[in-house]
Amino acid sequence: MIDLRRAAIASLALAIGGFVVGALVAAGFVTVYYLARSGLIILTSAHGQDIIFFNALICGGITGVSTPLLAWLGLRRVAIWRVVVLGATGATAGALVAATVGTSAHWWGLKSPIIGALAGSVVVGALLRLPVRSSNSPERE
Repeated sequence: MIDLRRAAIASLALAIGGFVVGALVAAGFVTVYYLARSGLIILTSAHGQDIIFFNALICGGITGVSTPLLAWLGLRRVAIWRVVVLGATGATAGALVAATVGTSAHWWGLKSPIIGALAGSVVVGALLRLPVRSSNSPERE
């Protein structure tokens, strides 16, 4: 039987960890992306810092919600660090791909990078469900 108090604490820890890691990964990716596009203006202007903060906040929010969901619903046998780090990376990569490929399209009232972040989280969740074989894994016959 699951102890509800421990499950709530674990869910809260996953949400906070997912938010922090997602925000940091997003800030790093967005900074590198805009440095390559427009140079140091992203770091020196107030508008550039707002862009970094806003993207980090959105990606952190998405990974803060998706990390406990992925961990509890489908990834119970996957290491927590993989769920948090790869989920944040998938959300950030999805947002960047959607921002780069898509224009400022809106779907269901959401901008395309938010949809891309959600799609990146879902894709990573599906990939983490696949079995991983290492050189130390026993051979199946």
